[in-house]
Amino acid sequence: MALAAVLELGDHRLGDLQPAQPVYQLVAPGLSVEFPPVLGLEARRTNFPVQESPLIGREQELDELIQILRSGDDRLVTLTGPGGTGKTRLALHAAAELLDDAPGGIFFVALDGLSEPQLVGAAIASAVGIPAAGRPEVAIAEQLGDRRAILVLDNFEHLLSATPIVAAIFEATPAMRILATSRTALGLPAERVYPVSPLADVPAVTLFAARAQTASPEFNITPENSETVGALVRALDGLPLAIELAGSRMSIAPPEAVLERIRDSLRVLDAGRRAGPARHRALAATMDWSHDLLEPDRQRLFADLAVFAGGWTLDAAERVCEPDLNVVDGLASLADDSLVRVAGDPEAPRFRMLETIREYASGKLDATGRRAEIERRHAEFYLELAEAAAPHLRGNPGPWLDLLATERDNVRTALDRLGAVGDHAAAANLAGALWRFWYLAGDLDEGRQRLEAALASHLAPDATRARALIGAAVMAVNLEDPAGATDRASEALQLHATLGDAWGAAYAQFMLAAAERALADLVRARELDEAAHAAFLALDDEHTALLVSRHLASIQEDLGDRDGARDRYQDNLRRAREQGNGRLEASTLGALATIAFDEGRVADARWMLRESLALHRELRDRLDSVVDLAHAARTLSMSGEAAVAGRLMAALGRIDHELGARRRTVRALLDETSARVGRQLSSAELDDAHRDGARLDLDAAVQLALDALL
Repeated sequence: MALAAVLELGDHRLGDLQPAQPVYQLVAPGLSVEFPPVLGLEARRTNFPVQESPLIGREQELDELIQILRSGDDRLVTLTGPGGTGKTRLALHAAAELLDDAPGGIFFVALDGLSEPQLVGAAIASAVGIPAAGRPEVAIAEQLGDRRAILVLDNFEHLLSATPIVAAIFEATPAMRILATSRTALGLPAERVYPVSPLADVPAVTLFAARAQTASPEFNITPENSETVGALVRALDGLPLAIELAGSRMSIAPPEAVLERIRDSLRVLDAGRRAGPARHRALAATMDWSHDLLEPDRQRLFADLAVFAGGWTLDAAERVCEPDLNVVDGLASLADDSLVRVAGDPEAPRFRMLETIREYASGKLDATGRRAEIERRHAEFYLELAEAAAPHLRGNPGPWLDLLATERDNVRTALDRLGAVGDHAAAANLAGALWRFWYLAGDLDEGRQRLEAALASHLAPDATRARALIGAAVMAVNLEDPAGATDRASEALQLHATLGDAWGAAYAQFMLAAAERALADLVRARELDEAAHAAFLALDDEHTALLVSRHLASIQEDLGDRDGARDRYQDNLRRAREQGNGRLEASTLGALATIAFDEGRVADARWMLRESLALHRELRDRLDSVVDLAHAARTLSMSGEAAVAGRLMAALGRIDHELGARRRTVRALLDETSARVGRQLSSAELDDAHRDGARLDLDAAVQLALDALL
């Protein structure tokens, strides 16, 4: 039997878009930590998951999808079909082929680990690379604007109540194409449904042969076994996942034996009258048979792994699964059997299950009666991870921030499970440990939602509630809710004082000062910050003392004391450099640049702004990068470079939603700069600057400013 063409990753566009591998590991006390790589600007145009094997037998479907998406007539396409038909792989390959037609980028959103429809917008925003404050669908639309981009929404079937979010994004982004995979259609008016059928005989045999040769290199399709292999793939209804599972067993059984076992399993299912179409039963039969071939310990491990969402590390599996299991050998065996997928550096791999397989494994876990214990261990592991990360989320937090972002689905799942079983203290502990992550990642709405839920459930006046109150106050301040911040910070101050926690009390004062500043009571804000600053110095917390001192300098500047503000900023800069605190060094340079420009020291201002921008880009601090850009636009406009300033303003007008409480600063700067640029440029020049700037994402805007400030 002839073999169909195989689209190898290296010969196909998707092979060029695989992300870099993790760069190193850090071992904290009792905890192994894998840090993802820092991607370059070009790599951020896509965020595709690693594909471990080629696409086989989908040439016609791939060509059709590319033509549909390229034509622009159908901008919302949903690949439908049962689990195991290969919808995700087909969608990824089709999107990858269109990279040159999508200068705005291609963004993959894995939804299988998400259980709450209201978080779909935040998940899409995260994939696009923007914080999810406010209404994520609005932020996404403003970020992408009229840029030609592709959004791939994978495994949408369990989140259909979130389709209004997709509809809002679709309507607001006329140049973007959305490619979804789902077992059922989304039901939106503009949707074109593209059913993904099982493989025909020839490509099905090709896939079987490829997987069989991986498991047993000496396997070949021969005149003697070709008829049996053909009957086998037909018995499996051409389902790619079922075929891969069967092919992986060629190392232990010939095709005729596998065919007989599959037919036996189908007879058992028929006798039990398991409901569903034939193709569903074919996949179930294959998975039943594949599972039955596992040794008992491998079956237990397979079931336990169902608790993970979005993948896991070796360390996580060893800590969460039953302690007597040989996890290393077990994972290797499950990977050989195509029940687990492996990606990343062989020295620090990351594992995952296809959602169809995870659902099957979850049913097996239910049958063991161990679910409650394994879920408890899962929540404990991610609570420990969050607690280990918390002290590092200040100063230069990049690797730890990336780590928590990688584990976002597991953290969400742990929070949901802890709440479901009524362990409100543990849920509040986990939420409290994560507040800095939500702040730095820009996930302010999700952070506030999680922290407020924890506070509503955990009412005990203890340290757990006190920390969650601090986090809730931070979220409220940055969501421009000073009244809410005052309420939470006031309770935090009282509770921390009662508990004798001087650090917590001082931080609560710091948050009260931020709220008072937002309410324009600068004198009261200064008093609170001065008390907090003194407390942190007494506690030898140089980092937080420096953070408060930075805020004190801003208040002095607001009060008109420029000389005092400059002196304090300069002292802060010196201390930040001594501490190696990149975030505060960058923000202080930006503040000093503004003062320098106001004092006529233009060369100093441009140099300091450039240094601040470069540091914020290195730290991946999007919030303060935008503030720097607003200052850069003002500086350039006052230096006679109005065209560049206009381009930066157009970009900032679209990404203003990323700022949280920084909106006030940026809006004031943009209003001032807009008037000046309007006087310097003609209407045609303004139109050109706006058109060019509106195409820039944050990274491109930062590079433009860095070049212009030279």
